[in-house]
Amino acid sequence: MVQADLSFTLSVLVPIMFVLVFEVASKARTLDLHELLSNDEPQPRTGWEESLGTFFTRILPKLEYNRHIPRFGHFGSLYAVSRVILTYGAGLIGYGLDGDSRFVLGLAIMIMMGVLPLIEVDEYRYIDTRSGFPNSARLHLIGYIIPLTIASFLGHAWSRGISPLMIIILGFLLVFIPSVIVTIYFSTILERELRENRPN
Repeated sequence: MVQADLSFTLSVLVPIMFVLVFEVASKARTLDLHELLSNDEPQPRTGWEESLGTFFTRILPKLEYNRHIPRFGHFGSLYAVSRVILTYGAGLIGYGLDGDSRFVLGLAIMIMMGVLPLIEVDEYRYIDTRSGFPNSARLHLIGYIIPLTIASFLGHAWSRGISPLMIIILGFLLVFIPSVIVTIYFSTILERELRENRPN
């Protein structure tokens, strides 16, 4: 009976999460990202960005050495909020649903996460997409599949009585860190695309 109640609650809660994510994405879409990139070229990293950037350059060589990590001002905050909501939703689905319901709602969350950049970034209309998705959106789609899947499995493991401390450690290592890596890659590639495709 408790499981049935939880399944019903989650079946209602996840669509509400989608509404919240759409609302956050619509706020992000109103921001002019080209204005946030007013400098002609990225500035060198300083302070914490230099340490973090050097670390990621060693494990992710495609990131340019000694360049700043794009933050995009308020857009970065909205970006983080929507991803946290969807990742939390994936964990809840793993915790409270089984079978077809878990698969259907999990797939819906993955699709939402995949198309989210296209909803948030109005400037994609200036980016040449004749070859398909912009590179940043494609990386975002592929990159978040693994953290979302792991979040769902960790939720399922929690429901089976695995130690909460172990879940938190694995969540940090297998969900949070990969999400940060995807975010840095996405931001870096999006910045390049915006700089190369400024409106006339």
